[in-house]
Amino acid sequence: MNRSKGKKTVEVSSNEPCPCESGRKYSACCKKRKFKWVRDSAGNISKEIPMNDEVVEAFRHASAHFEAIFERKPRKNDPILVNKYFTSSADLKREILRAMKQADIRPEIIYAYLQTGRLVTDLKKLTPAEQTKYDTAIAEFRSQVEAGVAIEELIDPETPEKMLNGTLQQVQIIGGYYIETYFNSGISKRKGKEQLDVEFVVAFAFVSFIKSLRSILILLENGISYDANYLVRALYENYLKIKYVYRYPAKAAVFLAQIREMANEDDLTHRSDKTARKEKQLVQMGEYGG
Repeated sequence: MNRSKGKKTVEVSSNEPCPCESGRKYSACCKKRKFKWVRDSAGNISKEIPMNDEVVEAFRHASAHFEAIFERKPRKNDPILVNKYFTSSADLKREILRAMKQADIRPEIIYAYLQTGRLVTDLKKLTPAEQTKYDTAIAEFRSQVEAGVAIEELIDPETPEKMLNGTLQQVQIIGGYYIETYFNSGISKRKGKEQLDVEFVVAFAFVSFIKSLRSILILLENGISYDANYLVRALYENYLKIKYVYRYPAKAAVFLAQIREMANEDDLTHRSDKTARKEKQLVQMGEYGG
């Protein structure tokens, strides 16, 4: 599709360097292969790509979808493909990769897609420069396989999200172990109220920490690392809360007051005969902390 649609365009001169950056003249490169490059009145150069019937029909459906949502026909500068707001480029790439694997596409083709971003069904439709990059990716894949690199590693590399995911899962296990140990051990009658306050706040913070961590893991598993960043603050705040009450035990009562307000409870005293009830409240209040 011509990006300059709606503007007056002229084809680039035959003697100009080809816009595909092959280093050859336009007449001896893309023009010879029936690729048409045009320049609009602002000087922007784009490649005209004819649309087949299938693509035209897809745009008709997209236009109808736009009209159903906005109750009017798309105007000149309206984005017709409104589904783009549901997905990011990372989402799209992940789905394409999944579909290629399910369709048993050859691994070197998948690798070339990951390296160039191109889904190629006909090499003749590539410009010389594009084909050079594509062929280089294929050759690179075969070279690495010959060098002993596992194919799965090349077409499904270990992303930072996956590596972080593994580390955070370990943190979640440690946090869960702490909470379970705290509940199983109960609250000792020998401890003073101040120490009980500290333990209660720490356990509550751990519950909140684990719930936030679980949400982060779900986001990372689905490749939504950007949104996961916002929840990292919740982890850090709970970490600071734990560190603070250990250093200043007398301040634990302040956090208890906040917990009381969130849970809308009137009585959170630490009498030994209410241990079971308080532990149940702690689990319930964790719902507020995640």
